[in-house]
Amino acid sequence: MKLNSKCEFNVGSIEILGHVVDHKGLSPNPDLVRAINEAPTPTNRDQVKSFLGLVGYYSKFIRHFAKRVQHIRNTMVADAFEWTKEAQVAFQAVKHEIINSTALALFDPDRETIVTTDASGYGVGSVMTQIQGGQEVTVCFASRKLTAAEQKYSVGEREALACVWAIEKWHTYLWGRPFVLRPYHRALTTLLATSGTGHRPMRIARWATRLCHYNYTVEYKPGIENKVADALSRLPVEHNPAIGVVDDDDDDIAGVCQTVLQESSVTCTQLQSETNRDEACQTIKGYIQQGWPQSKSGVDDKVKPYYSVHDELSVHDNIIFRGEKVVVPTGLTSIIVSRAHEGHQGMVRTKQRIRKLYWWPGMDNQVTTMVKHCATCNLADKSVSIRVAPMQPVPLPECSWDKLGLDIVGQDETAPLGCRFAITLIDYKSKWPEVVFTDTVTSSTVIEFLLTVFGREERSKEIVTDHGVQFTSHECNEFLRSRNIVHRMSAIYHPQGNSTVERFNRVFKGYLQTARLENTSARISVYLQEYPSCYNGGMPKDGIAWSSSANQIRYSGSIPCTYTD
Repeated sequence: MKLNSKCEFNVGSIEILGHVVDHKGLSPNPDLVRAINEAPTPTNRDQVKSFLGLVGYYSKFIRHFAKRVQHIRNTMVADAFEWTKEAQVAFQAVKHEIINSTALALFDPDRETIVTTDASGYGVGSVMTQIQGGQEVTVCFASRKLTAAEQKYSVGEREALACVWAIEKWHTYLWGRPFVLRPYHRALTTLLATSGTGHRPMRIARWATRLCHYNYTVEYKPGIENKVADALSRLPVEHNPAIGVVDDDDDDIAGVCQTVLQESSVTCTQLQSETNRDEACQTIKGYIQQGWPQSKSGVDDKVKPYYSVHDELSVHDNIIFRGEKVVVPTGLTSIIVSRAHEGHQGMVRTKQRIRKLYWWPGMDNQVTTMVKHCATCNLADKSVSIRVAPMQPVPLPECSWDKLGLDIVGQDETAPLGCRFAITLIDYKSKWPEVVFTDTVTSSTVIEFLLTVFGREERSKEIVTDHGVQFTSHECNEFLRSRNIVHRMSAIYHPQGNSTVERFNRVFKGYLQTARLENTSARISVYLQEYPSCYNGGMPKDGIAWSSSANQIRYSGSIPCTYTD
Protein backbone atom coordinates (compact mmCIF):
# COMPACT_ATOMS: atom_id res chain seq x y z
CA MET A 1 0.00 0.00 0.00
CA LYS A 2 1.33 3.41 -0.97
CA LEU A 3 0.42 6.46 1.13
CA ASN A 4 0.60 10.05 -0.10
CA SER A 5 1.61 13.21 1.76
CA LYS A 6 -1.99 14.03 2.74
CA CYS A 7 -2.11 11.27 5.37
CA GLU A 8 -1.85 12.24 9.07
CA PHE A 9 -1.14 9.93 12.02
CA ASN A 10 -1.33 10.31 15.80
CA VAL A 11 -3.28 13.61 15.70
CA GLY A 12 -5.78 14.74 18.32
CA SER A 13 -8.31 16.03 15.79
CA ILE A 14 -8.88 16.10 12.05
CA GLU A 15 -11.00 18.24 9.72
CA ILE A 16 -13.29 16.33 7.37
CA LEU A 17 -15.83 17.97 5.04
CA GLY A 18 -16.39 21.01 7.24
CA HIS A 19 -16.41 19.09 10.51
CA VAL A 20 -13.86 18.45 13.25
CA VAL A 21 -13.53 14.92 14.62
CA ASP A 22 -11.77 14.61 18.00
CA HIS A 23 -12.09 12.76 21.31
CA LYS A 24 -15.23 14.80 22.08
CA GLY A 25 -17.01 13.63 18.94
CA LEU A 26 -18.19 15.53 15.85
CA SER A 27 -18.36 19.34 15.93
CA PRO A 28 -18.51 22.14 13.33
CA ASN A 29 -15.29 23.43 11.84
CA PRO A 30 -14.27 26.67 13.63
CA ASP A 31 -13.79 28.29 10.23
CA LEU A 32 -17.54 28.01 9.68
CA VAL A 33 -18.18 30.46 12.53
CA ARG A 34 -15.04 32.55 12.03
CA ALA A 35 -17.12 35.41 10.64
CA ILE A 36 -18.94 35.61 14.00
CA ASN A 37 -16.04 34.79 16.29
CA GLU A 38 -13.67 37.34 14.74
CA ALA A 39 -16.23 40.03 13.93
CA PRO A 40 -14.57 43.41 14.69
CA THR A 41 -15.85 45.81 17.31
CA PRO A 42 -18.46 48.24 15.91
CA THR A 43 -17.16 51.77 15.37
CA ASN A 44 -20.39 53.61 14.49
CA ARG A 45 -24.12 53.45 14.94
CA ASP A 46 -24.77 51.74 11.60
CA GLN A 47 -22.47 48.85 12.54
CA VAL A 48 -24.11 48.55 15.97
CA LYS A 49 -27.52 48.48 14.31
CA SER A 50 -26.39 45.74 11.92
CA PHE A 51 -24.92 43.67 14.76
CA LEU A 52 -28.14 43.95 16.77
CA GLY A 53 -30.05 42.77 13.70
CA LEU A 54 -27.74 39.75 13.48
CA VAL A 55 -28.01 38.70 17.10
CA GLY A 56 -31.72 39.50 17.13
CA TYR A 57 -32.19 36.87 14.44
CA TYR A 58 -30.81 34.26 16.88
CA SER A 59 -32.34 35.80 20.02
CA LYS A 60 -34.40 32.70 20.77
CA PHE A 61 -31.15 30.74 21.25
CA ILE A 62 -29.65 33.27 23.70
CA ARG A 63 -30.81 33.27 27.30
CA HIS A 64 -31.81 36.64 28.74
CA PHE A 65 -31.19 38.21 25.33
CA ALA A 66 -32.64 41.66 26.10
CA LYS A 67 -30.57 41.99 29.27
CA ARG A 68 -27.35 40.88 27.57
CA VAL A 69 -27.55 43.39 24.70
CA GLN A 70 -28.76 46.37 26.78
CA HIS A 71 -25.26 47.85 27.14
CA ILE A 72 -24.83 47.61 23.35
CA ARG A 73 -28.14 49.41 22.82
CA ASN A 74 -27.07 52.17 25.17
CA THR A 75 -24.26 53.19 22.81
CA MET A 76 -26.92 54.34 20.32
CA VAL A 77 -28.77 56.54 22.80
CA ALA A 78 -26.07 59.11 23.55
CA ASP A 79 -25.55 62.09 21.23
CA ALA A 80 -21.96 61.08 20.49
CA PHE A 81 -21.15 57.47 19.75
CA GLU A 82 -19.03 55.88 22.50
CA TRP A 83 -18.18 52.20 22.78
CA THR A 84 -17.95 51.39 26.50
CA LYS A 85 -16.24 48.54 28.33
CA GLU A 86 -19.64 47.16 29.30
CA ALA A 87 -20.67 47.14 25.64
CA GLN A 88 -17.47 45.29 24.70
CA VAL A 89 -18.10 42.62 27.37
CA ALA A 90 -21.67 42.17 26.15
CA PHE A 91 -20.42 42.06 22.56
CA GLN A 92 -18.04 39.17 23.23
CA ALA A 93 -20.58 37.33 25.40
CA VAL A 94 -23.31 37.47 22.78
CA LYS A 95 -20.92 36.18 20.08
CA HIS A 96 -19.90 33.32 22.39
CA GLU A 97 -23.54 32.42 23.03
CA ILE A 98 -24.34 32.28 19.29
CA ILE A 99 -21.31 30.11 18.47
CA ASN A 100 -22.09 27.64 21.23
CA SER A 101 -25.89 27.65 20.90
CA THR A 102 -28.12 25.12 19.20
CA ALA A 103 -28.70 27.62 16.41
CA LEU A 104 -25.87 25.99 14.46
CA ALA A 105 -26.52 22.66 12.79
CA LEU A 106 -24.34 20.17 10.96
CA PHE A 107 -24.59 20.14 7.17
CA ASP A 108 -26.99 17.52 5.83
CA PRO A 109 -26.49 16.77 2.10
CA ASP A 110 -30.09 15.59 1.78
CA ARG A 111 -31.66 18.83 2.99
CA GLU A 112 -32.57 21.93 1.01
CA THR A 113 -29.65 24.38 1.11
CA ILE A 114 -29.90 28.18 0.97
CA VAL A 115 -27.04 30.66 0.51
CA THR A 116 -27.90 34.23 1.51
CA THR A 117 -25.48 37.03 0.64
CA ASP A 118 -25.08 40.78 1.08
CA ALA A 119 -22.42 43.40 0.41
CA SER A 120 -21.61 46.79 1.88
CA GLY A 121 -19.18 49.41 0.69
CA TYR A 122 -16.27 47.70 2.44
CA GLY A 123 -17.21 44.04 3.04
CA VAL A 124 -19.22 41.02 1.93
CA GLY A 125 -21.08 38.57 4.11
CA SER A 126 -22.93 35.31 3.60
CA VAL A 127 -24.71 32.65 5.58
CA MET A 128 -25.54 29.07 4.63
CA THR A 129 -28.76 27.66 6.02
CA GLN A 130 -30.76 24.47 5.59
CA ILE A 131 -34.35 23.46 6.11
CA GLN A 132 -34.27 20.88 8.90
CA GLY A 133 -37.30 19.82 10.87
CA GLY A 134 -39.42 22.44 9.10
CA GLN A 135 -37.15 25.29 10.28
CA GLU A 136 -34.34 27.20 8.62
CA VAL A 137 -31.19 26.49 10.65
CA THR A 138 -27.74 27.99 10.17
CA VAL A 139 -24.86 25.83 9.01
CA CYS A 140 -22.05 28.35 8.69
CA PHE A 141 -21.17 32.04 8.36
CA ALA A 142 -18.59 33.81 6.21
CA SER A 143 -17.46 37.40 5.69
CA ARG A 144 -14.42 39.34 4.56
CA LYS A 145 -13.31 42.86 3.86
CA LEU A 146 -13.12 44.15 0.31
CA THR A 147 -9.80 45.06 -1.20
CA ALA A 148 -9.13 48.62 -2.31
CA ALA A 149 -9.90 47.68 -5.92
CA GLU A 150 -13.09 45.83 -4.99
CA GLN A 151 -14.39 48.82 -3.05
CA LYS A 152 -14.47 50.71 -6.38
CA TYR A 153 -16.87 48.20 -7.90
CA SER A 154 -20.44 49.24 -8.62
CA VAL A 155 -23.18 48.22 -6.17
CA GLY A 156 -24.31 45.42 -8.47
CA GLU A 157 -20.77 44.14 -8.91
CA ARG A 158 -20.15 44.08 -5.15
CA GLU A 159 -23.36 42.15 -4.62
CA ALA A 160 -22.40 39.71 -7.38
CA LEU A 161 -18.93 39.37 -5.83
CA ALA A 162 -20.54 38.34 -2.54
CA CYS A 163 -22.46 35.58 -4.36
CA VAL A 164 -19.46 34.26 -6.27
CA TRP A 165 -17.17 34.39 -3.24
CA ALA A 166 -19.66 32.54 -1.01
CA ILE A 167 -20.42 29.82 -3.56
CA GLU A 168 -16.77 29.14 -4.37
CA LYS A 169 -15.82 29.24 -0.68
CA TRP A 170 -18.41 26.56 0.07
CA HIS A 171 -17.70 24.59 -3.10
CA THR A 172 -17.38 21.34 -1.12
CA TYR A 173 -20.96 21.65 0.13
CA LEU A 174 -22.64 23.08 -2.98
CA TRP A 175 -21.05 21.45 -6.00
CA GLY A 176 -23.29 18.77 -7.50
CA ARG A 177 -26.28 19.69 -5.29
CA PRO A 178 -29.18 22.03 -6.08
CA PHE A 179 -29.38 25.08 -3.81
CA VAL A 180 -31.07 28.46 -3.60
CA LEU A 181 -29.06 31.68 -3.90
CA ARG A 182 -30.60 34.71 -2.19
CA PRO A 183 -28.78 37.96 -2.98
CA TYR A 184 -29.78 41.34 -1.62
CA HIS A 185 -29.75 42.86 -5.16
CA ARG A 186 -32.92 42.30 -7.23
CA ALA A 187 -31.14 42.72 -10.58
CA LEU A 188 -29.00 39.65 -9.88
CA THR A 189 -32.08 37.44 -10.24
CA THR A 190 -31.58 37.87 -14.00
CA LEU A 191 -27.92 38.87 -14.27
CA LEU A 192 -26.69 35.71 -12.51
CA ALA A 193 -29.48 33.40 -13.70
CA THR A 194 -28.73 31.01 -16.54
CA SER A 195 -31.80 32.34 -18.35
CA GLY A 196 -30.78 35.97 -17.89
CA THR A 197 -30.95 38.28 -20.90
CA GLY A 198 -29.69 41.72 -21.75
CA HIS A 199 -26.27 43.36 -21.58
CA ARG A 200 -24.53 42.07 -18.46
CA PRO A 201 -21.70 44.25 -17.11
CA MET A 202 -18.44 42.65 -18.21
CA ARG A 203 -17.31 41.62 -14.73
CA ILE A 204 -20.70 40.10 -13.84
CA ALA A 205 -20.80 38.31 -17.20
CA ARG A 206 -17.50 36.59 -16.40
CA TRP A 207 -18.68 35.63 -12.91
CA ALA A 208 -21.96 34.26 -14.28
CA THR A 209 -19.93 32.04 -16.60
CA ARG A 210 -17.87 30.75 -13.65
CA LEU A 211 -21.04 29.72 -11.84
CA CYS A 212 -22.47 27.78 -14.78
CA HIS A 213 -21.35 24.42 -13.35
CA TYR A 214 -23.37 24.98 -10.16
CA ASN A 215 -27.03 24.01 -9.95
CA TYR A 216 -28.82 26.93 -8.33
CA THR A 217 -31.86 29.15 -8.59
CA VAL A 218 -31.80 32.85 -7.70
CA GLU A 219 -34.37 34.39 -5.38
CA TYR A 220 -34.36 38.01 -4.25
CA LYS A 221 -34.37 38.61 -0.49
CA PRO A 222 -35.04 42.20 0.67
CA GLY A 223 -32.85 43.79 3.29
CA ILE A 224 -35.48 43.70 6.04
CA GLU A 225 -35.34 39.88 5.84
CA ASN A 226 -31.59 39.69 5.27
CA LYS A 227 -30.32 40.77 8.67
CA VAL A 228 -27.64 38.11 9.15
CA ALA A 229 -25.79 38.56 5.85
CA ASP A 230 -26.25 42.33 6.11
CA ALA A 231 -24.58 42.40 9.53
CA LEU A 232 -21.73 40.17 8.38
CA SER A 233 -21.03 42.46 5.42
CA ARG A 234 -20.87 45.49 7.73
CA LEU A 235 -18.68 43.73 10.29
CA PRO A 236 -16.33 41.76 8.01
CA VAL A 237 -13.25 39.92 9.19
CA GLU A 238 -9.85 40.55 7.65
CA HIS A 239 -9.45 39.15 4.15
CA ASN A 240 -7.56 35.86 4.02
CA PRO A 241 -6.36 35.44 0.40
CA ALA A 242 -6.09 31.69 0.85
CA ILE A 243 -9.78 31.26 1.63
CA GLY A 244 -12.54 31.75 -0.89
CA VAL A 245 -10.44 33.60 -3.44
CA VAL A 246 -12.25 35.32 -6.31
CA ASP A 247 -9.65 35.87 -9.01
CA ASP A 248 -8.97 39.46 -9.95
CA ASP A 249 -10.50 39.97 -13.38
CA ASP A 250 -9.14 43.48 -13.85
CA ASP A 251 -6.52 42.38 -16.38
CA ASP A 252 -9.08 40.46 -18.43
CA ILE A 253 -11.59 43.31 -18.25
CA ALA A 254 -8.89 45.77 -19.29
CA GLY A 255 -8.09 43.54 -22.26
CA VAL A 256 -11.74 43.52 -23.37
CA CYS A 257 -11.95 47.31 -22.99
CA GLN A 258 -8.74 47.76 -24.95
CA THR A 259 -10.06 45.58 -27.77
CA VAL A 260 -13.27 47.60 -27.95
CA LEU A 261 -11.45 50.93 -27.89
CA GLN A 262 -9.00 49.83 -30.59
CA GLU A 263 -11.93 49.49 -33.00
CA SER A 264 -13.42 52.80 -31.87
CA SER A 265 -13.41 55.85 -34.14
CA VAL A 266 -12.49 58.05 -31.15
CA THR A 267 -9.51 57.64 -28.85
CA CYS A 268 -9.58 56.49 -25.25
CA THR A 269 -8.31 59.91 -24.17
CA GLN A 270 -11.21 61.63 -25.94
CA LEU A 271 -13.74 59.35 -24.26
CA GLN A 272 -12.24 59.88 -20.81
CA SER A 273 -12.02 63.66 -21.27
CA GLU A 274 -15.60 64.02 -22.53
CA THR A 275 -16.91 61.66 -19.83
CA ASN A 276 -15.32 63.87 -17.15
CA ARG A 277 -16.86 67.00 -18.70
CA ASP A 278 -20.32 65.54 -19.23
CA GLU A 279 -22.62 66.25 -16.26
CA ALA A 280 -24.88 63.29 -16.99
CA CYS A 281 -21.92 60.89 -17.11
CA GLN A 282 -20.58 62.19 -13.80
CA THR A 283 -23.99 61.69 -12.19
CA ILE A 284 -24.21 58.17 -13.62
CA LYS A 285 -20.77 57.28 -12.26
CA GLY A 286 -21.90 58.41 -8.82
CA TYR A 287 -25.06 56.30 -9.04
CA ILE A 288 -23.05 53.26 -10.19
CA GLN A 289 -20.67 53.58 -7.21
CA GLN A 290 -23.21 54.48 -4.52
CA GLY A 291 -26.35 52.83 -5.86
CA TRP A 292 -29.31 53.94 -7.96
CA PRO A 293 -32.58 55.25 -6.46
CA GLN A 294 -35.36 52.72 -6.09
CA SER A 295 -37.61 54.47 -8.66
CA LYS A 296 -37.13 56.55 -11.77
CA SER A 297 -38.79 59.54 -10.11
CA GLY A 298 -35.84 59.85 -7.72
CA VAL A 299 -33.28 60.07 -10.55
CA ASP A 300 -31.83 63.31 -11.83
CA ASP A 301 -33.64 64.48 -14.98
CA LYS A 302 -30.43 64.38 -17.05
CA VAL A 303 -29.96 60.64 -16.48
CA LYS A 304 -33.56 59.40 -16.58
CA PRO A 305 -33.05 58.02 -20.13
CA TYR A 306 -30.34 55.76 -18.67
CA TYR A 307 -32.48 54.36 -15.84
CA SER A 308 -34.04 51.56 -17.90
CA VAL A 309 -30.57 50.00 -18.37
CA HIS A 310 -28.94 51.05 -15.09
CA ASP A 311 -28.29 47.44 -14.02
CA GLU A 312 -26.20 46.92 -17.17
CA LEU A 313 -23.87 49.91 -16.65
CA SER A 314 -20.35 49.75 -15.24
CA VAL A 315 -17.24 51.95 -15.14
CA HIS A 316 -13.81 50.83 -16.35
CA ASP A 317 -10.83 53.13 -16.73
CA ASN A 318 -13.07 56.18 -16.22
CA ILE A 319 -15.27 55.16 -19.18
CA ILE A 320 -18.88 54.03 -18.80
CA PHE A 321 -19.84 50.75 -20.47
CA ARG A 322 -23.17 49.08 -21.11
CA GLY A 323 -22.15 45.45 -21.22
CA GLU A 324 -19.24 45.56 -23.68
CA LYS A 325 -20.47 48.69 -25.47
CA VAL A 326 -19.13 52.17 -24.74
CA VAL A 327 -21.67 54.67 -23.41
CA VAL A 328 -20.83 57.75 -25.47
CA PRO A 329 -20.91 61.21 -23.83
CA THR A 330 -23.17 63.76 -25.53
CA GLY A 331 -20.22 65.74 -26.89
CA LEU A 332 -18.98 62.82 -29.02
CA THR A 333 -22.24 61.41 -30.40
CA SER A 334 -22.31 63.61 -33.52
CA ILE A 335 -18.66 62.80 -34.30
CA ILE A 336 -19.28 59.05 -34.07
CA VAL A 337 -22.40 59.25 -36.26
CA SER A 338 -20.53 61.29 -38.89
CA ARG A 339 -17.60 58.87 -38.99
CA ALA A 340 -19.89 55.84 -39.12
CA HIS A 341 -21.64 57.41 -42.13
CA GLU A 342 -18.47 58.35 -44.01
CA GLY A 343 -19.18 55.79 -46.72
CA HIS A 344 -22.79 57.03 -47.14
CA GLN A 345 -23.89 53.41 -46.94
CA GLY A 346 -27.43 54.21 -45.83
CA MET A 347 -29.39 54.40 -42.62
CA VAL A 348 -29.55 50.72 -41.67
CA ARG A 349 -25.86 49.98 -42.13
CA THR A 350 -24.86 53.16 -40.33
CA LYS A 351 -26.89 52.01 -37.32
CA GLN A 352 -25.33 48.55 -37.52
CA ARG A 353 -21.79 49.99 -37.44
CA ILE A 354 -22.57 52.14 -34.40
CA ARG A 355 -24.45 49.44 -32.47
CA LYS A 356 -21.45 47.15 -32.69
CA LEU A 357 -19.39 49.31 -30.29
CA TYR A 358 -21.49 52.15 -28.86
CA TRP A 359 -24.72 52.99 -27.12
CA TRP A 360 -26.43 56.16 -25.91
CA PRO A 361 -30.09 57.13 -25.42
CA GLY A 362 -31.83 58.22 -28.61
CA MET A 363 -29.06 56.79 -30.80
CA ASP A 364 -31.37 55.47 -33.54
CA ASN A 365 -33.31 58.73 -33.82
CA GLN A 366 -30.09 60.73 -34.08
CA VAL A 367 -28.77 58.50 -36.87
CA THR A 368 -32.10 58.68 -38.72
CA THR A 369 -32.15 62.49 -38.56
CA MET A 370 -28.53 62.80 -39.65
CA VAL A 371 -28.88 60.46 -42.65
CA LYS A 372 -32.11 62.09 -43.79
CA HIS A 373 -30.36 65.47 -43.86
CA CYS A 374 -27.14 64.18 -45.45
CA ALA A 375 -26.58 66.32 -48.59
CA THR A 376 -24.58 63.63 -50.39
CA CYS A 377 -27.20 60.95 -49.77
CA ASN A 378 -29.97 63.27 -50.93
CA LEU A 379 -28.11 64.08 -54.16
CA ALA A 380 -27.42 60.38 -54.74
CA ASP A 381 -31.05 59.57 -53.86
CA LYS A 382 -29.87 57.08 -51.20
CA SER A 383 -32.09 58.24 -48.38
CA VAL A 384 -35.28 58.36 -50.45
CA SER A 385 -37.70 55.86 -49.04
CA ILE A 386 -39.61 53.59 -51.42
CA ARG A 387 -43.28 54.48 -51.59
CA VAL A 388 -46.02 52.31 -53.00
CA ALA A 389 -47.87 53.96 -55.86
CA PRO A 390 -51.42 54.94 -54.91
CA MET A 391 -54.18 52.65 -56.05
CA GLN A 392 -55.99 53.82 -59.17
CA PRO A 393 -59.50 52.52 -59.87
CA VAL A 394 -60.02 50.82 -63.24
CA PRO A 395 -62.79 52.58 -65.21
CA LEU A 396 -65.83 50.36 -65.60
CA PRO A 397 -66.60 49.58 -69.26
CA GLU A 398 -69.85 50.91 -70.64
CA CYS A 399 -71.01 47.56 -72.00
CA SER A 400 -70.47 43.92 -71.14
CA TRP A 401 -67.71 42.14 -73.07
CA ASP A 402 -65.97 45.41 -74.04
CA LYS A 403 -63.00 44.66 -71.81
CA LEU A 404 -61.74 41.21 -70.80
CA GLY A 405 -59.04 39.90 -68.49
CA LEU A 406 -57.10 36.80 -69.58
CA ASP A 407 -54.67 34.65 -67.56
CA ILE A 408 -53.36 31.11 -67.04
CA VAL A 409 -53.67 29.06 -63.81
CA GLY A 410 -51.42 26.09 -63.14
CA GLN A 411 -49.65 23.73 -63.34
CA ASP A 412 -51.67 21.51 -60.95
CA GLU A 413 -49.88 18.15 -60.67
CA THR A 414 -52.76 16.59 -58.73
CA ALA A 415 -55.35 17.21 -61.46
CA PRO A 416 -56.29 14.55 -64.06
CA LEU A 417 -54.49 14.47 -67.38
CA GLY A 418 -55.79 17.12 -69.71
CA CYS A 419 -56.68 19.38 -66.79
CA ARG A 420 -53.27 20.36 -65.46
CA PHE A 421 -53.68 23.97 -66.67
CA ALA A 422 -56.66 26.30 -66.80
CA ILE A 423 -57.10 29.34 -69.05
CA THR A 424 -59.34 31.87 -67.33
CA LEU A 425 -61.15 34.81 -68.85
CA ILE A 426 -63.44 37.32 -67.14
CA ASP A 427 -65.58 40.22 -68.26
CA TYR A 428 -64.71 43.49 -66.47
CA LYS A 429 -68.33 44.69 -66.61
CA SER A 430 -70.44 41.69 -65.63
CA LYS A 431 -67.69 39.62 -63.93
CA TRP A 432 -68.79 36.66 -66.06
CA PRO A 433 -66.03 33.98 -66.08
CA GLU A 434 -65.01 31.58 -68.82
CA VAL A 435 -62.71 28.66 -68.06
CA VAL A 436 -61.03 25.93 -70.10
CA PHE A 437 -58.92 23.05 -68.80
CA THR A 438 -56.02 21.88 -70.95
CA ASP A 439 -52.83 19.88 -70.74
CA THR A 440 -50.73 22.51 -72.58
CA VAL A 441 -50.68 26.28 -72.62
CA THR A 442 -49.42 27.51 -75.96
CA SER A 443 -50.45 30.43 -78.09
CA SER A 444 -52.47 28.07 -80.27
CA THR A 445 -54.38 26.79 -77.24
CA VAL A 446 -55.15 30.35 -76.13
CA ILE A 447 -56.31 31.34 -79.63
CA GLU A 448 -58.52 28.24 -79.86
CA PHE A 449 -60.09 29.15 -76.49
CA LEU A 450 -60.74 32.74 -77.62
CA LEU A 451 -62.28 31.58 -80.91
CA THR A 452 -64.64 29.32 -78.96
CA VAL A 453 -65.67 32.15 -76.65
CA PHE A 454 -66.06 34.70 -79.49
CA GLY A 455 -68.20 32.17 -81.38
CA ARG A 456 -70.76 32.36 -78.56
CA GLU A 457 -70.30 35.90 -77.30
CA GLU A 458 -69.75 39.33 -78.75
CA ARG A 459 -66.27 40.19 -79.89
CA SER A 460 -64.30 42.14 -77.27
CA LYS A 461 -62.71 45.54 -77.85
CA GLU A 462 -59.84 45.16 -75.33
CA ILE A 463 -58.03 42.29 -73.61
CA VAL A 464 -55.67 42.68 -70.62
CA THR A 465 -52.98 40.03 -69.96
CA ASP A 466 -49.63 39.69 -68.24
CA HIS A 467 -46.30 39.17 -70.02
CA GLY A 468 -46.64 35.41 -70.45
CA VAL A 469 -45.00 34.10 -73.63
CA GLN A 470 -48.37 32.75 -74.80
CA PHE A 471 -49.72 36.32 -74.88
CA THR A 472 -46.65 38.16 -76.17
CA SER A 473 -45.99 35.80 -79.09
CA HIS A 474 -46.28 37.02 -82.68
CA GLU A 475 -49.06 34.50 -83.35
CA CYS A 476 -51.24 35.80 -80.52
CA ASN A 477 -50.63 39.47 -81.35
CA GLU A 478 -51.50 38.91 -85.05
CA PHE A 479 -54.70 37.14 -84.02
CA LEU A 480 -55.81 40.08 -81.89
CA ARG A 481 -54.71 42.69 -84.43
CA SER A 482 -56.66 41.00 -87.21
CA ARG A 483 -59.83 41.37 -85.14
CA ASN A 484 -59.14 44.97 -84.05
CA ILE A 485 -58.78 43.95 -80.39
CA VAL A 486 -56.53 46.21 -78.31
CA HIS A 487 -53.97 44.17 -76.33
CA ARG A 488 -52.88 45.74 -73.06
CA MET A 489 -50.37 44.17 -70.65
CA SER A 490 -49.89 44.75 -66.93
CA ALA A 491 -46.54 45.84 -65.55
CA ILE A 492 -43.91 43.13 -65.06
CA TYR A 493 -44.12 41.46 -61.62
CA HIS A 494 -47.17 43.58 -60.86
CA PRO A 495 -50.26 41.35 -61.06
CA GLN A 496 -52.35 44.14 -59.51
CA GLY A 497 -52.43 45.66 -62.98
CA ASN A 498 -54.84 42.91 -64.05
CA SER A 499 -56.58 42.66 -60.70
CA THR A 500 -59.99 41.55 -61.99
CA VAL A 501 -58.80 38.24 -63.41
CA GLU A 502 -56.20 37.76 -60.64
CA ARG A 503 -58.95 38.11 -58.03
CA PHE A 504 -61.04 35.57 -59.91
CA ASN A 505 -58.06 33.19 -60.07
CA ARG A 506 -57.82 33.29 -56.31
CA VAL A 507 -61.48 32.34 -55.94
CA PHE A 508 -61.18 29.74 -58.68
CA LYS A 509 -58.30 28.00 -56.88
CA GLY A 510 -60.48 27.85 -53.79
CA TYR A 511 -63.21 26.20 -55.86
CA LEU A 512 -60.75 23.57 -57.07
CA GLN A 513 -59.58 22.85 -53.54
CA THR A 514 -63.17 22.54 -52.30
CA ALA A 515 -64.06 20.17 -55.13
CA ARG A 516 -61.02 18.06 -54.33
CA LEU A 517 -62.01 17.85 -50.65
CA GLU A 518 -65.56 16.85 -51.60
CA ASN A 519 -64.10 14.32 -54.08
CA THR A 520 -66.21 15.59 -56.96
CA SER A 521 -65.60 18.00 -59.78
CA ALA A 522 -69.29 18.46 -60.57
CA ARG A 523 -69.52 21.24 -58.03
CA ILE A 524 -67.02 23.46 -59.87
CA SER A 525 -69.61 24.57 -62.43
CA VAL A 526 -72.03 25.40 -59.61
CA TYR A 527 -69.42 27.49 -57.88
CA LEU A 528 -68.61 29.34 -61.09
CA GLN A 529 -72.26 30.16 -61.73
CA GLU A 530 -72.46 31.79 -58.31
CA TYR A 531 -69.35 33.92 -58.84
CA PRO A 532 -70.99 36.82 -60.81
CA SER A 533 -73.82 37.09 -58.30
CA CYS A 534 -71.26 37.98 -55.62
CA TYR A 535 -70.61 41.22 -57.52
CA ASN A 536 -73.84 41.95 -59.42
CA GLY A 537 -76.53 40.52 -57.16
CA GLY A 538 -77.81 38.26 -59.94
CA MET A 539 -76.84 36.11 -62.90
CA PRO A 540 -76.14 38.11 -66.05
CA LYS A 541 -76.35 35.02 -68.28
CA ASP A 542 -78.27 31.73 -68.30
CA GLY A 543 -75.33 29.34 -68.51
CA ILE A 544 -71.60 28.87 -68.78
CA ALA A 545 -69.63 27.11 -71.48
CA TRP A 546 -66.52 25.04 -70.94
CA SER A 547 -64.28 23.53 -73.58
CA SER A 548 -61.23 21.29 -73.67
CA SER A 549 -58.65 20.74 -76.35
CA ALA A 550 -59.01 16.99 -75.81
CA ASN A 551 -62.81 16.88 -76.02
CA GLN A 552 -65.60 19.45 -76.01
CA ILE A 553 -67.63 19.88 -72.83
CA ARG A 554 -70.69 22.13 -72.82
CA TYR A 555 -72.60 23.34 -69.79
CA SER A 556 -75.98 25.02 -70.18
CA GLY A 557 -77.22 25.14 -66.62
CA SER A 558 -78.24 21.54 -65.87
CA ILE A 559 -75.52 19.22 -67.17
CA PRO A 560 -72.73 18.66 -64.59
CA CYS A 561 -69.16 19.30 -65.67
CA THR A 562 -66.56 16.65 -64.91
CA TYR A 563 -62.86 16.17 -65.43
CA THR A 564 -62.08 13.75 -68.28
CA ASP A 565 -58.83 11.99 -68.92
